[in-house]
Amino acid sequence: MLSSPVYTKPKANLNCLHFYYYIVGEATGQRGGNVKEAYFQSFINFPNSEAGRMWLTTKARNITNHRQWTYAEIKANISADFQVKSVQISKAN
Repeated sequence: MLSSPVYTKPKANLNCLHFYYYIVGEATGQRGGNVKEAYFQSFINFPNSEAGRMWLTTKARNITNHRQWTYAEIKANISADFQVKSVQISKAN
């Protein structure tokens, strides 16, 4: 899991987050076999609050056809100090 530092609550609650991600699929899956699909998931975590987490995006790519940086732009209601966390999940044959 990739985690950002904890950022201070922004002045305005509604914000637009911009980032790029790249899915790596040349490895093998956890249970063996070649990676067929890879999923990118990210969420905002509010570590100093009872708000929990807010899921931002789930992207699925067929990695044999989409080996490229992908731009994501997400509107989010950020009402407390926050950090962005991301993870890639691979699905093997």
